[in-house]
Amino acid sequence: MAVGRKIKPYNPLKNSPLKDSRAELKDQQAELIASLGNLKDEFASKPISNLAANYKNVFSDAQNMYAGAENVFAGAQNQFSNLENTFEDLTVNTQQADFERDQFQQSQANLLQNLGGAAGTSGVAGLAQSLANAGANQARQSSASIGQQESQNKMASAQAAAQNQMAAAQGAQSAEMARMQGAAQQQQMILGGAAAQQQMQLEGAARQQDAKLAGAQAERQLEFERLQGIMSLEAGMLQGAREAEESRRSTLAKFFVSDRRLKENISLIGKSPSGINIYKFEYKDKSIGEGEYQGVMADEVSKNAITKHADGYYMVDYSKLDVDFIKI
Repeated sequence: MAVGRKIKPYNPLKNSPLKDSRAELKDQQAELIASLGNLKDEFASKPISNLAANYKNVFSDAQNMYAGAENVFAGAQNQFSNLENTFEDLTVNTQQADFERDQFQQSQANLLQNLGGAAGTSGVAGLAQSLANAGANQARQSSASIGQQESQNKMASAQAAAQNQMAAAQGAQSAEMARMQGAAQQQQMILGGAAAQQQMQLEGAARQQDAKLAGAQAERQLEFERLQGIMSLEAGMLQGAREAEESRRSTLAKFFVSDRRLKENISLIGKSPSGINIYKFEYKDKSIGEGEYQGVMADEVSKNAITKHADGYYMVDYSKLDVDFIKI
């Protein structure tokens, strides 16, 4: 009986590069899906709110600038109320009457002296009576002149009083009209200020409403975009999973199934245009693939199309060959 090291039968799946690669791809796929899932959760948790929800009416406290307006003519006075009658103190001019009387008396005395000797006793008496009558007549004329002056003075005083009364009445009317016009202007200013105040408040309320509506629309738009983003991420996750699976399958087809030691029932079925042998075969380990496949043997192709795994199995890059790896 021969004595020596017992050789264990070879297990093609133990430490197989194919097995390692499949596990690595699954890990990468799981990592990608987990990363996209975290991104989706983070995106979905972002708060979205109406930025203008608390927008205030900047004119809500607007004041009527004319609310305290005053009537500037409220204290208007009648400037003619204290007029004086400049003719009420007129006096009668008696100097002329006195002078005429004195002159007349002196003239009578001179006449009586000059004619007294010639007229005699009886003639002097008659002459004196004539002079007395003339003096009385002169006195009446002087009295009439003084009465006329007094009448004219009274008329002038009455006319001045009437003028003063008219001026006072007109002044009172003007003052009252000024006060009324001032009151009307005051009321107009207050009402105009109130209208402007209300207009500003209404415009502010309209702006506030517009801002809130625009904010609500922006909020809905952001929510819609977030949903689109989530859908895109989910689609990306699905596409990533598909691409990972396709990459796994492509990698299996390109590299891990071309070592002769992993195959059985090998038979030559043709050649490629460049002269590479094309075989039909099955995998020994059915977990790699069941059924018949078409491909090459790694030991028969150019070295620039093969690589050697750390476990010693040869892998072929079918993209560098004019042969397709297919399942029959």
